[in-house]
Amino acid sequence: YEIRSRPSSVNSRRAALIAFFLWFQKKHPSCSRLNEVNRKVALAYARHLKQLVETNQYSGTYRNDQYRGMRLFFDFAVDERLETSPNRNPFGKHDVPQDPNPVPRYIPDHELRKVLDYCQNGASLKEKTVVTVLLHTGIRAFELAGLCTTDIVQIQGTWKLHIREGKGLKDRVIPLTPACLTTFQKWQEAGWEGRNEYLFTRFGRPWQGGANVCSIIREMGIHLGLEGLTPHRFRHTFAVALLNYGLRESALQKLMEHTTLNMTLEYARILDRTVEQAFNQAV
Repeated sequence: YEIRSRPSSVNSRRAALIAFFLWFQKKHPSCSRLNEVNRKVALAYARHLKQLVETNQYSGTYRNDQYRGMRLFFDFAVDERLETSPNRNPFGKHDVPQDPNPVPRYIPDHELRKVLDYCQNGASLKEKTVVTVLLHTGIRAFELAGLCTTDIVQIQGTWKLHIREGKGLKDRVIPLTPACLTTFQKWQEAGWEGRNEYLFTRFGRPWQGGANVCSIIREMGIHLGLEGLTPHRFRHTFAVALLNYGLRESALQKLMEHTTLNMTLEYARILDRTVEQAFNQAV
């Protein structure tokens, strides 16, 4: 698992395991075998997580991630026939409620205009660079944080961005728009510390994960009065814009590094909504 996943993914799965087994030890102190985690225990844990959501200790998404972590662990235990593992997974896919409308949240035009106006008037070079790169490439926050000067490459006369070890430790290449390339050049001239090959550093130390990127975007959203502004919403906006301009879903799948086409088709659902809204406004 560690070979196929980033350290952050491994750590989140480890945290889910620790959280469950601490709860299990407290509720069933005499139990010490995996096969003692039965269906009744799994449903009790689902109710426990539900209470944490109701008391605002967990978000619904985090609750689902925690429960999914346990389901994946017991899938592994059953498949590998670990000692004392149960015959079947006690954690079910539908034990916790799913998002009733899991359509990705893109940034509406009026909010995006606020962001772009701010980037032209008042934003720091770092803020403008982060926004432009996110909006013009659709990359994830941790992918931006890990960019190096050598990731900006020219292939057959076209400038592209090489994303190394993205989600699932996969590589991909994204064409750079002229505006994004210019932004990178300005950053290297006036913002880059130049102490190593990483483009984004603080006192020579590269940004760790996507925390810095998230902080920059969150603070910008607060400053502009935009609720819930996150780097991932720029990724959604990038995808919807490309679909609106006629990019094929299969091509978008490669750019977004989606493992299945179904993930990309979620953006097509947004496209349908934007078309419907435009139609209603026109009528």
